[in-house]
Amino acid sequence: MRWLLLAALVFAPVAAAAKPVKLTMRELALMTRASKDLAAINRRVRVGIPPGWTGDRHPNGRSMELVGPNGEGRLLVAAALHPSELNDYLGELKRRHPSAAPSPPQHMTLPGVDASRGERATRFVITGREVGEMVLIEKNDTIVLVVTVVDPKVWPDVQALMGKVYPTITINDLPVPKSP
Repeated sequence: MRWLLLAALVFAPVAAAAKPVKLTMRELALMTRASKDLAAINRRVRVGIPPGWTGDRHPNGRSMELVGPNGEGRLLVAAALHPSELNDYLGELKRRHPSAAPSPPQHMTLPGVDASRGERATRFVITGREVGEMVLIEKNDTIVLVVTVVDPKVWPDVQALMGKVYPTITINDLPVPKSP
């Protein structure tokens, strides 16, 4: 009888592992010209986008707004070199989602964000008629804002997806193109 039980355990079908989510990498561009006080910047911010979320990068190259595959909500990803560059995005979010309110800031631990180098990740939980979160990632002299606002019924699934998105965010400096 023990052999039968052991054989059943050994040859039992292995439960199919959860299929990993395939994110599509998208890129934002931060470019500035040199001034007398500052060097020129040519920086790229890459982020994995969940399957089915569609939308375009803004013509300025610094942001993209996406809509969920079933219209469940919106995702904004924006990159900035200074906090003041995020004011327009935050103002537009407040205008579009007046019933959504962010919580006080909460520390967030993310792979690739090293506090000893002055980097940090901060989460603001969004509550109201629409829910979600706003995440600020500060590293490599860059601020990446990721805002997800969705219908409360789908938030648990979208939140799990976003947990896979944040670790994909990378910031890379490229050579500055020579001026003509």
